Amino acid sequence: PVPVLAGAGGRAPESQTERVLAEIFRDVLRLERELSVDDDFFRLGGDSILAARLVSAALARELSLTLRDVLEHRTVGGLAGALPAPPADQVDQFDQEPVPAPVSATLDRLRESGADPNAWVYTETFELPGHPELRAAYAAVVAGTDALRMSVQCVSRRLWLSHILPTAPAAVTELAPADDADLAALRAAATDLVDITIGRPSALAFVRTPTRTVVSLAVHAGAADRASVHRLVDVLRSDVPVEWANTGLAPALQAVEEAGAATGTSGAEEWLDLLKNRADVDQNILAPGRAETFDWVGPRGEGAVRNAVRRALWVTGANTTGGLVDEEVAMVAGAGSTPPGPFTATVPLPVDDEDRTATVEFPLLRHHNQAGRRALRRAPVPQVLITRVHGPAADRPEGVETLYRAVIRYHLGPDATTITMLGFDASVTKAVRDALTGTVVTSI
Repeated sequence: PVPVLAGAGGRAPESQTERVLAEIFRDVLRLERELSVDDDFFRLGGDSILAARLVSAALARELSLTLRDVLEHRTVGGLAGALPAPPADQVDQFDQEPVPAPVSATLDRLRESGADPNAWVYTETFELPGHPELRAAYAAVVAGTDALRMSVQCVSRRLWLSHILPTAPAAVTELAPADDADLAALRAAATDLVDITIGRPSALAFVRTPTRTVVSLAVHAGAADRASVHRLVDVLRSDVPVEWANTGLAPALQAVEEAGAATGTSGAEEWLDLLKNRADVDQNILAPGRAETFDWVGPRGEGAVRNAVRRALWVTGANTTGGLVDEEVAMVAGAGSTPPGPFTATVPLPVDDEDRTATVEFPLLRHHNQAGRRALRRAPVPQVLITRVHGPAADRPEGVETLYRAVIRYHLGPDATTITMLGFDASVTKAVRDALTGTVVTSI
C-alpha cells in the first residue's frame, strides 16, 4: 500500500530542478499529494530499491544524481542543492549519456544468488559457409542493439543498477584454424570475454575450418534471454543490417517495472503457500554433471510439450521434483514488438495440475512489486526447471539454469521435440522418455 505520511511543511518547490525532483519523488513513491522542498524521501516510504529507481528516473531527466546523493541529502531541496548548476550555454548531450534501465527479474535473481556478477552467460553456436568477415558485422550488431551495450553497477549486495551505454566494445576472438571445431572451447573463449560490469555483456568467438566458420555467441543472461540470443544469431547468420522495434530496451524494461508496481498483491499469499508446500527432491535421483538427450518424435506446440513433460515428471513420482517445477514466461508480448533483452522469467507450477499455466503475475510480484518482493523473497523455490532452447546449447547448465538441481530443456522441431535432461539419474531420464512415448511407467 502507498504510505500516507504527513508532509514536512516548508515552501513549495520553486526552481525547475526542485519541481522536477518533486515530480520524480511522487512518481517513484506513487504519491498523489504535493511535496515541499523539505520532504524526506525515506520518511515518505522510500528504501534502497526505490532509491535506485529515483536515481534512474533522475538520470533520465538529465539530473546527475548518485545513490550516495540520495542517502546523504534525502530531501527535494537537499538534492536540488547538491546538483551542479548547468552552464548557460549547455548543449543537450542526453543521447551521448548512459540511459538508466530498470533491473530485470534475471538480474534480480543473480544478485540474490550471491554468485559472481558474470556467472550467468548464455551461449549459442552456429555455422557459416566459407570465411566471412565477422568483426565488422558483429560490431554493427552491438552498435544497433541496446542489450549488447548494457552495463551493471554492483553498488552493494542488495543494490545493483543497470544502464545502456551509448557505445560498447565488440569483443571478438579468433581461435587457431582447425580441421574441426571444438565447441566447448569456442563457448569458453566467448564466455571468458563477457564482463557486464564494464559494459561488455557479449562476445563472439570463431574458428575457421577448411570449408566453414564455426561461431559461438555468448551473452550475459542479464542482458538477453535465450530467445533473444537466438534472434541475435539469426541476424549474424543472415548478414542483414540490424533493425529492431522502435522501442528501446530501457523503455521496454520500464514498462515491465510499471506493470509490476500496478499488480495487485492479493495473490501473493497463494503463491507463498504453493512454494511452502514444496518437498525436497530425493538425492538418489540426481546426478550432477550428467546430460542425456533424446528425440520425442512428432510435431508439437509449446504448451503441449510443457504439459506432457510435467505429466511425465508426475508419473515418475513426487520425489523427482518435490511436487513443483519452474517454467518460463515471457514478460513482454510478442518478440517482434520489443528489442532483444532479458524478458524471460520463471513461474512455479505443480506437476499434478495440468490446468495451471505460467502467467506473469508471479515474477511481477516477486521482482517488480515492493510489497510482493517482501512477501516472497524468502520463500523456497522449485529445484527443477523446464526451459526452452532455440539452438545448439552447452551440455551443462547456463544462465539461470545454474540455480537448479536439475533442468529439462526442450527444442521444438518440425518433426520432433528434442529433450535434454541435465542433472538427472539415468533411471529418471528413462522414466520420462517412456512416459512421453506412451510406455507404461510406475513410480521410481
